[in-house]
Amino acid sequence: MDFALKKYLTADDVIASGACRDGVSDFLEENDVSACMPVKVLLRIAEEWQKEYILKAANADGYGYGYGYGYGNGYGDGYGDGYGNGYGDGYGDGDGSYRG
Repeated sequence: MDFALKKYLTADDVIASGACRDGVSDFLEENDVSACMPVKVLLRIAEEWQKEYILKAANADGYGYGYGYGYGNGYGDGYGDGYGNGYGDGYGDGDGSYRG
């Protein structure tokens, strides 16, 4: 299973993430959406309740954290330990929100 953040989605991606086929079809017709669209665009045109399906299909709905530290001697040595995605210096705590 691929958990990489997706920048583009198809209708099949959204259906595979749990949205109903009829709802996706209605969304496509109402918004004149093409076969493959950037997640950023879909999030702009979607109603609030529809965004959860888009974020889930884009693998952008999770929670993650990470921690690491490092030291350097000119060449840079470092060590990191953790999982998920984090933002910040030294450690991060991300809520999985899409920032594409």
